This record gives sequence, C-alpha cells and structure tokens, in this order.
Amino acid sequence: MEAGEYEKALELYRGDLVEGLFVREAPEFERWLEDERTRLREKAAGAAWALAHEHIEADRLVDAERTAQRALLLVPTDEDEVRRFIKALADAGDRAAAVRFYEKFAQRLRSEYEIEPDPVTVAVAAALTKGSGQAVAAAPGGRVRPSADMTPISAVSGGIAFMQSRKALIAVLVTAIVILALVTELLLSRSSGGRLDPNRVLVVALSDENGRDEIAMLGRMAHDYIIDVLTDAGFARVVDPLTALAVAQNVAAAGVESGPDRVLALADEGQAGTVVSGNYYAEGDSVLIQTRITDANDGSVIRTIGPVVGSLGAPSEPVGRLGEAVVVALAPLLDQDIESLEPAVQPAAYEAYQAYSEGLEAYMRDDPAEAARHFERATVADPSFHRATLWAAQSYELAAWYAGDWPMMLKGESLIAPLQQSPEQLSRYERCRLGFVIALGRRINISGQYEAARCMVREAPGSDDAKTELANALIRLNRPAEAIAVLRELDPYRGLMKTLPNWNSLNLVRAYHMLGEYEAELEAARQGHQRFPESVGMLTAEARALAALDRLDELPEVLEAMRSLSSPGNLGWQLQWIAEELRVHGHPDRAREVFDEAIAWYRSQPNQTDALRVRWAWALYYAERWDEAQQLFEELAEEHPENRDCLAALGLLAARRGDRAEAARISEQLRSSGNNLSKQNRWYRARIAAVLGQKEQAIALLQQDVDMVPPQDRYLWVHRSIDFESLHDYPPFQEFMRPKR
Repeated sequence: MEAGEYEKALELYRGDLVEGLFVREAPEFERWLEDERTRLREKAAGAAWALAHEHIEADRLVDAERTAQRALLLVPTDEDEVRRFIKALADAGDRAAAVRFYEKFAQRLRSEYEIEPDPVTVAVAAALTKGSGQAVAAAPGGRVRPSADMTPISAVSGGIAFMQSRKALIAVLVTAIVILALVTELLLSRSSGGRLDPNRVLVVALSDENGRDEIAMLGRMAHDYIIDVLTDAGFARVVDPLTALAVAQNVAAAGVESGPDRVLALADEGQAGTVVSGNYYAEGDSVLIQTRITDANDGSVIRTIGPVVGSLGAPSEPVGRLGEAVVVALAPLLDQDIESLEPAVQPAAYEAYQAYSEGLEAYMRDDPAEAARHFERATVADPSFHRATLWAAQSYELAAWYAGDWPMMLKGESLIAPLQQSPEQLSRYERCRLGFVIALGRRINISGQYEAARCMVREAPGSDDAKTELANALIRLNRPAEAIAVLRELDPYRGLMKTLPNWNSLNLVRAYHMLGEYEAELEAARQGHQRFPESVGMLTAEARALAALDRLDELPEVLEAMRSLSSPGNLGWQLQWIAEELRVHGHPDRAREVFDEAIAWYRSQPNQTDALRVRWAWALYYAERWDEAQQLFEELAEEHPENRDCLAALGLLAARRGDRAEAARISEQLRSSGNNLSKQNRWYRARIAAVLGQKEQAIALLQQDVDMVPPQDRYLWVHRSIDFESLHDYPPFQEFMRPKR
C-alpha cells in the first residue's frame, strides 16, 4: 500500500485474517482478532478504491467500476468513497455508469442494512442527472424516492424503461399487495406472541450479483454446504436442504422480491429466528462470497462474514472457508459450544453440485428414478460427495419398490457398499442416513428405518425431512399416536409440508383412522382438502371417515368432488377403497353401489393396460363378483404367467370355492419363489390362510410381513380387507391390529 502497488496489495489480501479460527473462553483475543480483521479489510478496501481511480485516469472505466464494486464488498457503507468515485466517473464522461453505480450502492444499503443513503450522497447523485431527464429526490427522513415526474435511477441502471401503461401499474400494485400481506401476517403473528426460535437457523441460497454462467449454481452450493457444516458442528435446529429448497420455492411463488422483506418472508416460511443469507460476485479470475446473519425477530443484521475471496476456477475452496467462518460466527451468537472445527463434510466439486441440485428438484417432484440418475452423475463427478451417493442410493431403492425393478435396487445397493465398509468417512448425520438407506434396500427392515430416522432427528432436530421419515416408519409399525405427535411438529402451511402435502397430510389422516379417532380424521381430511383441493387422497380420506362415522348422507358430495377433479388419477382404485371401508363399517348395500361405479370406471377406460386390467380384476374380487374375477385373472395369468398378483388371486379364489389343495399349492409356490421385491408374497399367503380358516398361520405370516413391506397403510389394508373378516373376533388378530402406544 505504501509503495502504491494497489493491485498487488489486493492480490495478497485473500479474506479475513485466520478465517475460521475460534478459541474458547478467550473474549479479549476474539475482540482483538475482530478489530484486526476490520483494520485489514479497510486497508484492502482503500487499495481497491485507489486502484479504481487509477483505472479511471487510464480510461479503463469498466475495470474501474468492477474494482470499486469489490471495494464495496469489503466495506459496504463507505459513502465518502462512493461520492468521490461517482464524481470521478462523471468527470471522465460516463454519467450513466456513475448513476448505475450509485443505484447499485443504494439498493445494497436497503436490502442488506435497511438504511437509505446519506442525503449528501443523494444530492451528489441528483446533480449527476441534471440535464439527462433523471432526478433523485430526498424523501422525509432522508429516504430516497424517485421524483413524481421523472424516471427513477433504478430504471436506468437496469436498462428498462419506466412502466407507464395502466396494465403495468396494476401489476405492480398487485405484487405490492401480496408482499404487504405476507409481511403483515408475519408482523401480526409476532405481535400476538409468536416469536420465531432464534436457535432454528435457515440458510438461504446466496444471490448472484453479476450473473456469470460458470458460477450460476454457486449460491445454492454454498447454501447446502453451510447447512451441512452447521449440522456436523452440532447446530441442532438448522433447517435441512430439502426443506430450505421448499421454503425458497414457496416464497418465490408468492412473488416476494429480494431485500429485507424477502428475508423475513423466508424466515417466517421456515419458522426460523436466525437467517444466514448473502451474495457472491465474480471479478476477473476471482470470486468473492459474503454472508450476513439476520435476527428474523427484529430484522436486524447482527453479523457479516467476508467477503471470502477465491479462484473462479476452484469455487469449492472459498465455499469451504465460508462455511467454517459461518459456524465460528454463529457459535457465540447461539451459545453453541464447539470444541474444535474439523468438518467431516467438504464442499463438492462444482460440476457434481450442478447434477446434485437437479436431483433434489426431481426428488421434490416425486420422481425418484429421474432423481437417482442426476444424483449418480454427481457421484461420478465427485466420488467423495457422499451426500449425493446416499441420495442416489435412496432414490434408486424407492424407484425399485415403486416399479418392482430388481436391477435398479441392486444399483442403489452397490452405490453404498463402499460407505458401508468405511462409515468413518461420513459425518454423524450421514451415518444415520446410511442406516436408513440400508434398511430401505431389498432386505427391507421397517424397524431399521425407524431407528435410523430417530438417529437422523437426534442429529438434526431442525430437519423436517428427517421427521417425515420418522413419521412414515411409525405409521408402518402401527404406532399412530407417536406419528401424530411427530407430524404435529410440522406446520402443514409452510415449508416442505406445503410443497409436498401428501407426504404428511395423508399420514396424519391414516394415523387418526388407525386410532379410531374418526372425527379428528374427518377434520384433518377436510382441512387438507381446503389446502390441496386437487388431492384425490384427501377426498378419499374424507369419505373413509364418513363411512366410519355412519354419515352416509354427506358421502355423495365427496364422491362428486372426486369425479370432478381435473386429474383424478386412478379413480376406480380410490372408489374401491371407499367401498371396502363402507363394507367393513357395516354398510354393504352402499358399498356395492360404489364397487359397481369403480368397476364401470375401469371398463370405460380407453387405454386398457395390463396394470389397469389387474386392478379391475381386483375390484371384481372385492365386490364378491367371483366368477367375473376368476375369468379376468385367468386371462391375465395366461398372458403373464410370471405375474404374482394374478397367481395369488387365483389362490384366493380357489380357497373361496373350497379347493383347498389348489389354494395350498399356490401358497407354497408363492413361498418358494421370488425375491423381496415380490413384496406381496407373505401378504397374499396370509390372506389365503385366513380364507381357509388357518388363523394361526395367517397371524404368523402377517407378523412377519409387518417388517418387510413399505406401504404406509398396511394396517389399513388389513383392517378393510374382506379376506381377514373371519379373524375380526380372533384375539391374536385383535392384538395384532391394536395400535402400539
């Protein structure tokens, strides 16, 4: 600096002094270190301003503006330097650049600090616009606003003409009303005592300041890594990446623009009292990343971190340093005790993260097969990216269960084999997730999923994703009361629950039905239908509750709502479930009517696929139209002799017509063939045994089946199945069906 070598000085400054260092119980050292960091940051900013003026003198105005922007990243509020710089730009003949620089500076003050430029700075900017058709006026209290009859500077800086049409003005007003409503709701909830938990931390994707394509995903990458390193460091209530993505999507859908209002809206959507947000900026071959920590309860910025400077060609390195710096900054603010910071997780290669991000979005669309392909691309790009490996394996396994695809299952299991051999390379949370993925594989173990999900919640209590998996396992283990307790911790109007309603809303109504709390089920189903009017599952749950409550006069309205959905899915399947509920709750005549409608629906479908014909045949079976069911199943079995559904159905029909030998032969064939992906085998054999009156064998098979088959509503299937009606008065069956508490 003393020698005037400002460019070299900036090259030597690589971010905060000993960034990431944290010494326990040494407040004096911490204060000294923070003062020293501030001093060096200010000197670096001074070098940047001096270099910017050298660029102006050499008529390198673009370089001057970029260098000045870097100075502002280092010290964002130095208005004396801003005034000097915009005057120098204007004197050099580029008033438009000066106005543009001022507007960016003013916008940053508003969005990051919720303050307006000093009136002196406003006056300097206003002077620059004289004679150019632009003006800046000072509002009361020093706030900046456009003059009523002139184009605002923001329009010039974006290169966009001011909207003058009535239609454009209406659109702006509507957007403003939406944003105002969201912020008002937030303020009202807090004024009534609803304070956000400061220990629940939401990390927001960092915003891109200059739109360089080669680092377009850097903000999301930094966001995910900060979440991982906070979780690894023991910040228990950090919001998980899947939920954080859902929060961002929900707020974006509401039309909330960037700035303080958006931070508060994100905090409210994620129910987080502390928000980590920030931005990044590419300059030449360097990238600069900085974050700020906001107290969402009063909107104040309580700490800024960075900028961290790194190479544009290796963005993972500054992301790693930034993540560790955020942990160190948050620790004293949240009274978090960290012995030492040696993260088990490391930032992924940038190329790997691009594929990983696409995988998360596909997973959110409930497309595990597509998600798995993206996640696997991420693991190929960076074999040390263990989080992507775990998600790839889980997605392959889920897709395999959905489609009965054995090779896909084997592919998922092969991906995690190296991690099983060396689990020490994983973080604590990743080891929990590994246990969950193992339990989801071909040797599926619901109890193992439950233990792994408990581990995930213990390591990351702020993870809605982990709680969702825990609730799923509890439902499958016939522990509905515990599932309800977990689900009640999740706000159905926000975050992941708002984006993926069926994951937990349907589990909630299932749990109430399993407990026999039909009024609560009906209320939850109706609330779910109000929130998600296109969900056929919510309407089916409402009909199921009405059947249990003997409120059949309300059923026609629900059925009509199902028929009128824009995308009712497999309506025949849903009608069949309702008919089964009507029969098991003592309404056989009404059940027969709904069965007939379901069968008519199947018959009317123009595309008679094999899968649809199988369901049609089952509808005939459950409707006790045995001869028709026999004919259709025989046709299907002849066309597809390997189809286990058809074989099992023929075994059940043999048992019903008294052909015990044929029923026993088919049951044995089911026992001795197939693999765990033929997940219905025990289930079918239990049904055949029950129809034959072999009660002990039926119960034994059901008890084996509980821990082997994924569907959440396994107990509801048993509850409504015609094949188990003979067991309803059998004490061991009653004990089996009784919810565990």
